[in-house]
Amino acid sequence: MKRAAFVLENIHLAKSISYERVPENRDYDITICEKQNNRFHCFKTMPSRFSKNRKARGHVSAGHGRIGKHRCHPSGRGKAGGLHHLRILFDKFHPGYFGKVGMRHFHLKRNTEYCPTINVDELWHLLPEEAQQQAMKDTTKAPVIDLKAHGVFKLLGRGRIERPIVVKAKFVSSIAEKKIKAAGGACILTA
Repeated sequence: MKRAAFVLENIHLAKSISYERVPENRDYDITICEKQNNRFHCFKTMPSRFSKNRKARGHVSAGHGRIGKHRCHPSGRGKAGGLHHLRILFDKFHPGYFGKVGMRHFHLKRNTEYCPTINVDELWHLLPEEAQQQAMKDTTKAPVIDLKAHGVFKLLGRGRIERPIVVKAKFVSSIAEKKIKAAGGACILTA
């Protein structure tokens, strides 16, 4: 029985391997079971010389014909016939699947109004804890916060800020800029 070499080569394929007795006239004896969708699918490892299709090798279509090639008719597969014999299904469950609506818009700029905001009183919480502790100890250096890295474009002026912070942002309101400068920080506009 040829077990060990095959198991070592294909151990990554099998989740669990079990052994069965098989007829002596065959060269294979290992059943590999894979768990897929909480079910075990078992298949025996057979040398190709014993497979049923061995004698058809070298003949292009292996006995299944030149045109059909052992494939069923595709008229019911996928989206075939969506405008013909499956039109009722497409109209009922996928309305608007076929065709076009409206006019084409050249040079369309999307998301022109997209501008996420943050207020001054929330800036301190964007810093990691280590940076907060270091800023409390050493008041000569101000931590730098890049709002674009946090997915925020505009800084607004609600709330108070106690410590100096350098803020990089796309847009800064005038009230927010006054409050940050009063605390000893600075605002840097980025593109």
